[in-house]
Parts: sequence; structure tokens; C-alpha cells
Amino acid sequence: MQRFITVSHKLQMVAAETQLQKSWESVSSFCSTIHCEILNSSITARTREALPSASISFRVAPEDVQKLMDHLENQGTIVQHTTESEDKTTAVVDTEARIRNLTGFRDNLRVMLAKPSTTVKDSVEIQQFRESGSVLGESIASLITVVVAIIPWLIVAVPLLWPPRKMWRKFRRGRRADRPPTASL
Repeated sequence: MQRFITVSHKLQMVAAETQLQKSWESVSSFCSTIHCEILNSSITARTREALPSASISFRVAPEDVQKLMDHLENQGTIVQHTTESEDKTTAVVDTEARIRNLTGFRDNLRVMLAKPSTTVKDSVEIQQFRESGSVLGESIASLITVVVAIIPWLIVAVPLLWPPRKMWRKFRRGRRADRPPTASL
């Protein structure tokens, strides 16, 4: 199965204060020359309380990451570089399945609507049945998640609760034996 992994790079750079604006603009411009999308960008001028700073967040195609890193190294000194990875396979597979289902549903609706005997009421009823199936699927998925979450706790709880349960039953049997018999008429 193909894995879909996102890799995030966080860099902290130091540049001369006089070059900050120019470096920030250069990185922003360079982003448009590769497969890069700026998500967030800001620059702050010097104040009495803080030094000037700039930040840029972008999404870059994996094949262009090294080009961007090389350009960044020319803009200042990289003093910190953190890399994080996240597996997005489940989200991608779920999205692809949802797209396939919706595409199939759309195609079925087109076929159904091409028939002269089909009414809007029929289309609405099919949509409601589809939504019911989606709710059922989500409910089953939630139930499976709950069961998987509970199983490790049962493995811990059953051995811990078993001896007190046996002692309680033994205590109750002992109390019943100590009671005097009742007369029946």
C-alpha cells in the first residue's frame, strides 16, 4: 500500500536587520518560481520592545524542497531546523473512497434522471437512503473504535477485579449460612 507522508520543516534564520525586508521579499518571490504556495506571511518592523522579524509559511512540492532550502541559505544563517513527519495515508484513502462513492452516486442519478419515469421524489428518497447508509457506516466505525479502545483496559481490569469479586461472593455465602432458618407454614 502506498503511504502518504507529509514532512514539515521549521527553520529559524538570522539575517542582518538591513537585509530583512529584502530577504523576506526574495523568499516570497522565489516561492512563485517553484511548486510552492504561501500559506501565511508577515513582517514586523523594529519597535522599542522588539527586534524586527519576519515569518513565512508555505507548502512546497517534495521535489522542490531542496531548491527552496538552497535559496533560504543564501538569505541568512539557519540557526535551527526541525523536521516533523505525519502519516496522512488514512485521510487520503478515506477521501479517495468518498470521491469514488460520490462519483458512483452521481452517475447513478444521471442514469435515473435520464429515464422519463423518474420523479424528484425518487431522487430525494435515494439521497435519504444514501445518507442513512453513511450514518450506519460511521456508527459502525465509531463502535469499532470504542471496542478497540476498551480491550486494553479489560486486559488490565479483569485480573484486578477478579479476586475482590471472588472474596465478595465468599463473604455473601458465609452470611447466608450464618442466618437462622425461617419457619414456613
